[in-house]
Amino acid sequence: MKSLVRIALVLFLAIGGFLNPVSADDEIIFGEENIPKPWPQYACNAAHTSNSFDTWDYETYHDVAWELKLKTNRGWNRNPVIGNGMMVIGDTYYVRCIDVISGSQMWSLELSEACTESCTILGDTVIVPLQSRYLALSMATGEIVWYASSGDSHMSSVAALLKNEEIYGYFSSYSQTGAVHRVRLDTPKSGWRIGHERAVVAAPGVNDVASTVGMAGHYDLKLLAEGYGGIKESYEISTQFWAPTVAFDKYMIYTAAGGEIIALPKPAGASSEEIIDVGSWCFHGPSVYGDSLVIGNDRGRLVRFKINGDIIWDVDMPGKVTDALTVMDDKLLVPVASSDAEIAGVYIVSPDTGEIIDKVLFGEEAEYVYQPVVAWKRMFVEFGSNEKYRTRTVFCYGKQPRPKDQEPKLLIKDKSFNVSIPWRGETTRQVRLSNEGKVDLELLFDGGSLMEPTVEVLPLPAGEETTIRVKIKAGNNRPGNYSGQLEIFIMDGEYGHRTLGFVTANITVTEEEPEEPQPEPPNPPTDLTAVWVYDHVELNWKKSEEGAETVGYNVFKSIGQDTPLPNTEMNKSMVKETNLKDSDVEPGKTYNYAVVAIAKDQLYSDMSDPVSITIPLKLKAVTNLKAEKKDGDIILTWESEQDVEFKIECNGEETGKTSEKTYTHENPPRTQLIYKVFPLNGDEIGPEAFVIFENKPDKVNPVTNLRYEMIGDSVMLIWDHDDNATYEISRNDEFLEETTEKYYKDNSAPKQKLAYSITAKIGGVESEATQIVVNLAPPIVEITELKTDVAENSIMLYWQGKQEGTHYIILRNGVEIAKVKDTYYIDSEFVRNGLNKYEVYPERDGEKGKSLTVKADLRPEKTVVVFTIGKATAKVNGIEMDCKGTPFVSSAGRSMVPFRFLGESIGAEVGYTTGEDGGVETVSYIMGGKIIILTIGSKIADVDGKMVELDAGPMIREGRTYVPLRFVTEALGAEVGWDSLTRSATITISQP
Repeated sequence: MKSLVRIALVLFLAIGGFLNPVSADDEIIFGEENIPKPWPQYACNAAHTSNSFDTWDYETYHDVAWELKLKTNRGWNRNPVIGNGMMVIGDTYYVRCIDVISGSQMWSLELSEACTESCTILGDTVIVPLQSRYLALSMATGEIVWYASSGDSHMSSVAALLKNEEIYGYFSSYSQTGAVHRVRLDTPKSGWRIGHERAVVAAPGVNDVASTVGMAGHYDLKLLAEGYGGIKESYEISTQFWAPTVAFDKYMIYTAAGGEIIALPKPAGASSEEIIDVGSWCFHGPSVYGDSLVIGNDRGRLVRFKINGDIIWDVDMPGKVTDALTVMDDKLLVPVASSDAEIAGVYIVSPDTGEIIDKVLFGEEAEYVYQPVVAWKRMFVEFGSNEKYRTRTVFCYGKQPRPKDQEPKLLIKDKSFNVSIPWRGETTRQVRLSNEGKVDLELLFDGGSLMEPTVEVLPLPAGEETTIRVKIKAGNNRPGNYSGQLEIFIMDGEYGHRTLGFVTANITVTEEEPEEPQPEPPNPPTDLTAVWVYDHVELNWKKSEEGAETVGYNVFKSIGQDTPLPNTEMNKSMVKETNLKDSDVEPGKTYNYAVVAIAKDQLYSDMSDPVSITIPLKLKAVTNLKAEKKDGDIILTWESEQDVEFKIECNGEETGKTSEKTYTHENPPRTQLIYKVFPLNGDEIGPEAFVIFENKPDKVNPVTNLRYEMIGDSVMLIWDHDDNATYEISRNDEFLEETTEKYYKDNSAPKQKLAYSITAKIGGVESEATQIVVNLAPPIVEITELKTDVAENSIMLYWQGKQEGTHYIILRNGVEIAKVKDTYYIDSEFVRNGLNKYEVYPERDGEKGKSLTVKADLRPEKTVVVFTIGKATAKVNGIEMDCKGTPFVSSAGRSMVPFRFLGESIGAEVGYTTGEDGGVETVSYIMGGKIIILTIGSKIADVDGKMVELDAGPMIREGRTYVPLRFVTEALGAEVGWDSLTRSATITISQP
């Protein structure tokens, strides 16, 4: 298979330097097998996808299967990328590849600079975006294949798009200014770069249907022509924009920091490009569900809305929604962050109503939660638990891994090699395999058209070693450079397909037998520099463009001015990049360096021109720093070898300086105190040492005797307290003000029911809240004259009695369907050919008014319903309809059908009751004066007050309620027919 590494290299040929350049004469061959996955790939970036790539059983797998700790920087948008049963993710120090089943690390690579966004998988290569460059790593081994730069900084994820049998890549970059790039991936051809005067903070959105690219720059956004980068539309607003999202094959959706949602082009029916404002910070794009969009903000508001801005539902989550949600079948997975461990987690929400179905809590605080990723029957979610999100964790929810000693463990020796073979020729290589685990293995192989083993199945008992021969074939591939990859895997009876490792080959296909190359040494590296960076010397050099191809470098080092360089290199293994960090240095000494290039067959260049550097002296942090309390003061003591002055900080503010090695902080605040001591030498500040001292009270008592007085239209709150504290006042769970007084006057109290809460705080320790309710609301206005107008595709309800601040709850056939502010509602999902019984009542601040009911009876004289076992739709009077479930045959041999659909399709009124756990306990039907009540899991039914025994009782299956078809319909007066050939049941009933 043609190497996707070579293909991706073309990206960097077009935009900047790289490690192994592709010659202009190199032939890039592309076929269906080696086309990269279209974007998105396994939730690689929240800006580009909202759909899961598998399902995760949240009802079974609430517990964490395994976890991974990360260190990174605040605000960078990253998420795991998953392929071949492995998860790849980067942080400040490493990029890691993790087995998704066991959670064990397959490989890791230490980074010279932090990973900035999600990685991208292109075939057998992982592309890692860093601050100033990209790294391409082998998916099999984690080895660096090449690295390159776009010339800009802070790289985004790379998106790959197939268009007219050509492949393009899109990414953004920014520092103080930003840009969006487009390059051709399958041929060495430059694309376009569209710059922006301000930052472009995330990867662009790419709409291959509308042929547009979204650029989200701060204070300005653009819709670009995908083919040439021209500006098709733009929009400005005085705030920051974040990543664009593609929606409905037509629109590019942008989110602004203040909660504004912008759609380009302007949707039909919308008053402007700004289709909705969700009212608070959103650092992420909305997710697409069906024909609607869903987004949450950092105040916990979750909104589902149409592209024209019409709100379908608007609910509050228990905590902040800090990233995009994930759509998993008919569920929404919502990331909720909170400093409360009882709130932070992933919430499973109904897309129809916005109700919380279930939740999976982390069991610890999380100030930021990233978008959940669902793949490989598991959910992966990353969250940060401290103030700046520098410490992050990835939780995997799914089937628990086996004990480590039962995990398969295969060691592959000599797993990568280079071969040169003639057109239609072939060769073989030997690979050693060692079973280092405690379970026997039966190895299988998949190598595509270029590589195959000489055996199909290879048993390998625990503790044993064996050899396989791998055949490398040129076949009909034209002369050129190719990459082969042989996957070694097992079929695990419990977990399925398990990848245990790879064998890779760089293959050169020639027109004839290759000639033996003449040895040629490389030229020495050039432009060697040495720079002191805080605690190490950073060496950088350039590869010579002439001579033999360089495969690595040796670095030589001596100590002292004009000291000759030794003949032994300082590095323990060959250096593969053109840079090296040397931390083994001492202040005040001079070091000399030179570099030698290494070619194949251990050919060495001459030494490069040497470079020297003197390490500056540096201040040292104090040691043995201690803090103790005496007579209300905090006394600090420390040790230091240096005779210098010291600066003392407490909680980030300077409190004094001293030449002594002790300091007294008088009357310190009653809170957690973080003391830092810095050595000073003139204007130079040395490294810090710190100590934490808990000076806050163990407990703060709540306020007492909370009362209120009305002063005109204002509410005066008065309370007592036994200490000097800061008091936080909230009204209806919204923060109003903090005060040190023991009273508060609310001059803007609205005319409604008000719940005031007072919390005392001392040093960050809070008391329990004390509450008082003040009801200023006028009496609720009852509704009158509830009427209906029936049209072909809708039923309009309307009534009298409008009142400011009042909502109206609408129920159809006992189920709430809407909550509106206006005194009318249009129902486009009414029960066609059935009875529609509506109930409407006013509600304000939890207070309910009197309800009115009205009926719209659309039932025909006779109804015929046809159910088919195993089919999720049924025919009602010849019209195919969704059953909201799938009929099946129970273990007792009875046809079971969805409870609600059966009743509504034949015109019966349906009802249900729930138990203490919130689950359905009983279901009921009322039709033509007959009443049937069935109890879940029971074979005894109540038919018009008489107890009747059933062959099969109602049951819950996959979250839906099913009832026995024949018993219910015949009890309601219907005729039931059964066709064993089609496994269909026909119900015929005349309406009463």
